[in-house]
Amino acid sequence: MIDRVVQLFCAGPALRSLAPGRLARILLGQGLPGLALAVLRQRGDLGCMPAPAARALALAADEAGRRGRSAVQAACAVIDLLEARGIEALPLKGADLLLRKSLDPGFRAMGDVDLLVPPGARNVAVEHLLSAGFSPMVKDKAPDYSTHHHAVPLAHPDFAVPVEVHGALEPGGAPDPSRIQELFHRAPRGVSPCLLAPADAKAQIAAHAAVHGFHFPLRVSFDLALLADVGVDDDAFMSYVVVDARRALALARALLADLLLGTSRSALEEPSDRACLRRARFLALHPEGTRFRPAWRIERKLAARLRQRP
Repeated sequence: MIDRVVQLFCAGPALRSLAPGRLARILLGQGLPGLALAVLRQRGDLGCMPAPAARALALAADEAGRRGRSAVQAACAVIDLLEARGIEALPLKGADLLLRKSLDPGFRAMGDVDLLVPPGARNVAVEHLLSAGFSPMVKDKAPDYSTHHHAVPLAHPDFAVPVEVHGALEPGGAPDPSRIQELFHRAPRGVSPCLLAPADAKAQIAAHAAVHGFHFPLRVSFDLALLADVGVDDDAFMSYVVVDARRALALARALLADLLLGTSRSALEEPSDRACLRRARFLALHPEGTRFRPAWRIERKLAARLRQRP
């Protein structure tokens, strides 16, 4: 699977013409250091880079691998701890992908571990983790986590990344407990750790990216490419998140095809969606171009358009 994804990133028309150093900077900035190394090796370009730049990229991949392995250990440890106390937990986003695809952690950087617990169980789960040696990472001007969609990040000295316990998937309104419970009901049983149903994992990645304005569009492309063999049942879409998940996934698919396959120029019917695609592509391939057009402004417009329903 990962070999096929590397081939996509090597052959994609939007990425193929990039110079090795520029491609490395873009992928590194998107949190994909291991993928950058693999793509440059596959293209035969790694030796063309200055030695300090190549070493820096290798060190970034090593650090991502260290944090990723620690994230997997943290996810499994917390899931086991909560399960022993009668609370089921499902890994989300990066933790889900690392566990689902047995991915080399160095390919994709991990900032934290996101775990979803059933409705009403978030605060109890946090109490269990605090009693197990975790401590809150409270920063200045931290949001009011009592109304946030996840609890305050929790750190533990044994793990390199913090853990966030989610009572909902995304910000922006009270979650529907019955919809969240459906995710747990659809999760396949008989495996450890228990993971989201594949269609739910794919839809959640697209919806999460849309809520946050496709801040890391190439990482979204990478995540969806790993799940390219997963279909999506309309009944499994998470319509209770802030944006319409069908439109979010349509845009994410178009971005994937545009950057890697070059086949999505007319994939979107709505002019507003095509504008979103252009902005997401701009953010992916021209990060330094946001100096005069602040990235946050582009991302805010992108997210606002995605929230508009047809």
